[in-house]
Amino acid sequence: MEMSDLDMLTMNISEIKDIEIRRRYSQIPRETIAYFAGIVDGEGTISLKVRGRGDVSFHPWLYVGNTNEKLIIFLHNTFGGNVWKSKGFNERSKDCFHWQATTLEGYVLCEMIESFLLLKRRQARIIVEYKDTLLIGGHRKVDDEILAKRKALKEEINFLNKKGR
Repeated sequence: MEMSDLDMLTMNISEIKDIEIRRRYSQIPRETIAYFAGIVDGEGTISLKVRGRGDVSFHPWLYVGNTNEKLIIFLHNTFGGNVWKSKGFNERSKDCFHWQATTLEGYVLCEMIESFLLLKRRQARIIVEYKDTLLIGGHRKVDDEILAKRKALKEEINFLNKKGR
């Protein structure tokens, strides 16, 4: 569905960017989405990162790190996001290449890959549930019920992502 200029004027920047991202991602074949989900399941992280100060505002964070640069370039070319390289921690270790998507891209990607995930499906669902707590249209005071929901989602995703015993 095409939007008129008038429709676009009544929307905020986040809503317009969301539509643009969804339009771009809708061109990606289903098989590529499934492949990406497998990469995230095996090599990636889905989390909520603290946004600014405090402990009630977060943004989604999808991350993949790998020593194969081709994989990271593929992710960047296909899904956007940010990439960077880090040196190996000693002379015998390989350099690592990193890809991440945050905020709007993170929300949309979690929605797209959720049904394909095996190991990190709940983390993707938490990102989608967190998006539902956001207020559209500016900075307004968030009520205590929404704050409690956000904190609970952050605690759950931290627990799911905890390493070790």
